[in-house]
Amino acid sequence: MVADSRMMTAFEYELLPETDAPTELIDGELIVSAEPTPRHQLVASRLQRTLGNYAEARSLGEWFQPLNLWISPYNVFSPDLLFFDADRMPELDQASVTELPRIVLEILSPASRTHDQIRKRSAYADRRIPEYWIIDPVARTLTVNIRDDRGVYIDVQMLSKRIPAESLKDHHLISNGFLETRTRERSSRAPDSEATSRAGSAI
Repeated sequence: MVADSRMMTAFEYELLPETDAPTELIDGELIVSAEPTPRHQLVASRLQRTLGNYAEARSLGEWFQPLNLWISPYNVFSPDLLFFDADRMPELDQASVTELPRIVLEILSPASRTHDQIRKRSAYADRRIPEYWIIDPVARTLTVNIRDDRGVYIDVQMLSKRIPAESLKDHHLISNGFLETRTRERSSRAPDSEATSRAGSAI
């Protein structure tokens, strides 16, 4: 949903009153998004826990939940997760981040799909962010976009449990099931049976 069609600058965006609604500035447009679904939050939580533990154990850096990331004078994005190298951490007490993360990660939703896959993808590449990870919780896929020498992203599909992350290639990062969703269903047996079945699908 576009809240205001007037071109807005990043400076003006920073002066807006605080709100609980997820907002971003994309190409000068103030974008107000729907609240994330439980599935979205579950995937984000598992990602941060798994990736964060991995990075901390190896002193690689830190994964952060959404931050206002200054992309350009007309773009301020809030990726679902951001990874900063240990020697390039953002200012921890600043509301907006100007330091470049090594990885930004977005979890697609119906409302954000076009923004995440087209508009933000182009802007992240222009900002020289090395990797842009896109998770589609419906299609159950992870795509790693790696910025090449020409300054454009090359899509690398995740075809196994090994994440094709160029930035972390020396650390053998494995998905380890963090992109799995599981639902618990009642058994169709007699009411006195306590048996249950679990169905899981790996993203």
